[in-house]
Amino acid sequence: MSTKLTAFGTGGNFPTGDIFWVTPMALPARCDAAQAAKILGFQEHDIPILLKNGLLKPLAKPVPNAVKYFHTDRLLEMARDGAFLSKATQATYDYWKFKTERKTSHGVTKGKSTKVYLEYKQSPIDIHAEVTPEELVMAER
Repeated sequence: MSTKLTAFGTGGNFPTGDIFWVTPMALPARCDAAQAAKILGFQEHDIPILLKNGLLKPLAKPVPNAVKYFHTDRLLEMARDGAFLSKATQATYDYWKFKTERKTSHGVTKGKSTKVYLEYKQSPIDIHAEVTPEELVMAER
């Protein structure tokens, strides 16, 4: 029995390249975050999001700054589970939506001029315009 898998990149025991055939015995028992991301179909930067949301559990109990390893058989099961993939995808969407909203909630949106009202004078200034520190001090008085 053989399984069609895509290459995992430079890490692990897998060669780089397009598509290759392996037997289930050729897979390592544990994978790092980069390999786990490839198996699950996510980007490597999405793995911490899945960990934080409790959707992915590392082997043992690593300290926060340690390299996380994952059980390969469990990852393969998760990759075939539509409910897990849906929850994991939604978790990544929610994370990036929150990050985007947090950036734009400070009143600075890319490509748009935003008016900032000073506390004392209530006079609008364009934050994208070049204002010297002396002009700001004068405007605040």
